[in-house]
Amino acid sequence: MLIRRSTNTLMVAALIAALSGCTSRPYFWVVDPISDSMAVVYVYRPSQNYGGWQSQSVYMNGRKIASLSSSDYVYYTTGPGIVNVKIAGQREVHMRFEVEAGKSYFLKSSVNKFSSQSTATDIDVLTLMEPETGLQEIRNCQLSSNSSALFSY
Repeated sequence: MLIRRSTNTLMVAALIAALSGCTSRPYFWVVDPISDSMAVVYVYRPSQNYGGWQSQSVYMNGRKIASLSSSDYVYYTTGPGIVNVKIAGQREVHMRFEVEAGKSYFLKSSVNKFSSQSTATDIDVLTLMEPETGLQEIRNCQLSSNSSALFSY
């Protein structure tokens, strides 16, 4: 009886330790300092009630860098110039903009519900946010667990 109780206690402790190890992704931190010759682009997906189960793939300049779930973010450093961003979820969304060295940019990715009379569909949305708003919204997001390259070549 004593051995069985000890074994059960050890199994529960091991399970808790294993599960806590799976969820220990870091929350948002600012990439600092930004090199005078580089820019940082953050793509984040805050928690939302609608469409939270849908994953979105993030592409920077044609290369997949991460998949975002609800409450995830990824960052990408690059030199100044034009950046092409694509989000692929239910639909594809493209954004092209110019970045300046030494600056940070915040792109908010979300899934919105669009309905017209008898039909409803999901629309992926990508929005360039003001830095103050982006910093406020991204702070509860965690670094994507399946990020690949975070730096441009």
